Amino acid sequence: MLAWDDRNNNVCLNSGKCSMILNPTSAYNSARKDNALIPGTEKPIHQVIDHIMPPEGPADRHMSAANQTLAIWKWSPLQEVAKGFLDYHFQKEQQEKHPAASLGYNQPFLSAFGMPPIYASNPKFYFAPYIGWYTHVPGWPGSPTGATDRVWNKFIIPDTAAACATGKMTAEEAVQSAEAQIKRIYRRAA
Repeated sequence: MLAWDDRNNNVCLNSGKCSMILNPTSAYNSARKDNALIPGTEKPIHQVIDHIMPPEGPADRHMSAANQTLAIWKWSPLQEVAKGFLDYHFQKEQQEKHPAASLGYNQPFLSAFGMPPIYASNPKFYFAPYIGWYTHVPGWPGSPTGATDRVWNKFIIPDTAAACATGKMTAEEAVQSAEAQIKRIYRRAA
């Protein structure tokens, strides 16, 4: 499968065609809401699926995720209003509303907000507070930059895997092509 989005995870798991996906909270909630059954049985999928931590490799456990950045422009005439909004937005009470409203899907990365009450409400969510320990911004272990953002948004890494998986390129050719694209982006950003 070389084209995918979050909804496809839910459909694939709930149809019984997938055995593992990397968006378990969304699929779990979808299966529960739709009362999806294991094909050929009367057993609800949400009762038998489980959530686990991302796989660990020889260099530890690492993953990346899309993140959002909030900033206040120095030239903004509304700096005080913006600061007031951020002060309000980052109160614990407000931050706990995001995971609750998304039924555990939106996960906070700031450790001070890492244990919202919804995670204690269901044993299927036991893994969620620990995801932030292993999640890094694109470009890690370096600092995020405009160049890392462009590499991420151009899907160079997934396209590299797809070129190899479809036989359009050998693994070596795909990696060389990706390297050339990434170097070109970093040169332009320098």
